[in-house]
Amino acid sequence: MKRVKEVGVRKALGSSKGSLVGQFLVESSLLSGVAFLLAAAVTWSVLPLFNQLTQIAFTPDALFSMEVMRIIVALPIITGLVAGLYPALYLSRFKTTDSMKKSTGSTHGGFSLVRSGLVVLQFSVAIVLMLGVTAMYRQLYFAQHSKLGMEKENVLIIKNGRHFANLSEREVFRQQLKQLPEVSEATHSTFLPSLGSFGDFYEPEQGEQANAVVQNLPISSFMTDEHFVPTLKLEIIAGRNFRPNSPADSAAVILNETAVKAIGWKNPIGKWMRYPGNANQRFQVIGVMRDFHLGSVRTVIDPTALFHESSKTYRTWGSYLAVRLQPGTEKATIQKATDMWKRAIPNVPFEYDFLDASFANLYRSEQHTASIIMVFTGLALFIGCLG
Repeated sequence: MKRVKEVGVRKALGSSKGSLVGQFLVESSLLSGVAFLLAAAVTWSVLPLFNQLTQIAFTPDALFSMEVMRIIVALPIITGLVAGLYPALYLSRFKTTDSMKKSTGSTHGGFSLVRSGLVVLQFSVAIVLMLGVTAMYRQLYFAQHSKLGMEKENVLIIKNGRHFANLSEREVFRQQLKQLPEVSEATHSTFLPSLGSFGDFYEPEQGEQANAVVQNLPISSFMTDEHFVPTLKLEIIAGRNFRPNSPADSAAVILNETAVKAIGWKNPIGKWMRYPGNANQRFQVIGVMRDFHLGSVRTVIDPTALFHESSKTYRTWGSYLAVRLQPGTEKATIQKATDMWKRAIPNVPFEYDFLDASFANLYRSEQHTASIIMVFTGLALFIGCLG
């Protein structure tokens, strides 16, 4: 209302339409420039908090580089012109007599309609963002709390087991860990769930194929010991686990349900499988374990096999030790394990993680995305409330 009357006064004093349009555009550009300066100051002050929230390493030098500065200079001008163009053209078209009236009635109804529409659009965008953030967090909660087919809590991972001189030294260290009162079980393995696996191809021996000939079946493999199953609390649903000090188990394999289904066996115990084209690399199925996730629940469960580390076919000393702890003993166990490690391998740093934290890292990108969207949702709501 006031701007309409101002236009009438200026027209009465002889201002042209062009000068009025220019005035509105300059005012809008100046306001946009001041807003950008304030935004730059706020960005500078909250940048560490933003980096911590999103785990993105933005630096002031990167944000205010020459390329970005060109955009910062140009954007307020463009924003001001775009934001001020419609009001400038709309208000400058009023006749002097209409502008001087006390009540413009319906003369500014179109502008009010546009303004109301923009407010509705702001709130609509904010609501969509809120729904999106809610859906993302619900999906993350589902993924992080889904059953994995194992117990990932209270499992300490020692990462650099490959630095032991041989299998015997690593086994001595595992037994020393097992003797700690805070430890209920310990195992060593080439890989662990959430930390990858070794993929290779296998096939049933001739005469043991079911349904159809299965060739080059990809299987995710772990070279491990008889302590792997109890440490991760996997479930053997048929057959048995590896036996301690059993030479026969060096040519044994434990398959998961998905692998058995992929091959087509109904009674897999006692069956033999091998590398395609190599009759000397053969393994007898001694057990079937319930499916468990090797990674994110977003991915399907792969055919999986456990081979004993004493296998003559494979030569490996493994890369990881997994230690199941008594609940609430994490800090004490880490200190004791660190001291033991320094005595065993003094020149190699003790690197560790926890299995549940390792699984949580699989969803880090989604967590960062949800955090960023939440920030912008809050900004959208704030701007929407300002009208």
